[in-house]
Amino acid sequence: MANLLNDQVGCGDVVGRITLSITARSISSLIYSTSRKGPLIVEDVTVIIPFPKFVRTANLNVTIGRVMYDEAGKIAKWTIGKLDEKT
Repeated sequence: MANLLNDQVGCGDVVGRITLSITARSISSLIYSTSRKGPLIVEDVTVIIPFPKFVRTANLNVTIGRVMYDEAGKIAKWTIGKLDEKT
């Protein structure tokens, strides 16, 4: 499981909080072959989070990968990389 934790997002006295968790899990055997061995692995996982125009700053922390906040574009880009069922 990968977590994005946000202590503060906001403008002036207005502050919000974001907690986002992402996990990889097997779904239906109709999509994946039952002969597949080992855990499900998803690669190159990236999450784009748009923020409203009034947001000036964001203090973002992640448990896996890295996160970058673009103050001009008001977008956070969380690059997780490889995610499997055990993470």
